[in-house]
Amino acid sequence: MKNSALSYGLIARFLHWGNAILLILVWLSSNLDDDNVLFYAAHILPGLVALAFTILQAVWFFVDKKPDTLPDLPSWRKKAIDWNHWLIMLVSFLVTTTGVLLWQTDGGEDLHELLSSALVVLFLMHVVGVFLYQFTKGNTLNRMGIKFFDR
Repeated sequence: MKNSALSYGLIARFLHWGNAILLILVWLSSNLDDDNVLFYAAHILPGLVALAFTILQAVWFFVDKKPDTLPDLPSWRKKAIDWNHWLIMLVSFLVTTTGVLLWQTDGGEDLHELLSSALVVLFLMHVVGVFLYQFTKGNTLNRMGIKFFDR
């Protein structure tokens, strides 16, 4: 259940992949008509769950130890990875929070969309970094429970 020196535990994996799926669903549903019941079911509800997951993920980050840092990386890249993780959690929290405010007050749409765009960029940076490491240096996907890319 808890993280080890080599991999993330079940709780961290569940929060990570659950939040990733939720945020993709929310992003894909963002262009639906906001008067449509589907918008509520596919955008607002998953957004609220993503907010809860983001808070739990941040708490779990402090409760459980982190696996060892990836080997064979320069210090600037390790710092970039840490910053990317922190910024993803922060921007996820801000996007979902501004989404709730937008839903309740009908204001702040520009900020919500700007933060959403920033989250997409951070997400893509994360994915590219993971695959870059996976296919050039080592087996990082295994740390998050994906074993079919084993090297």
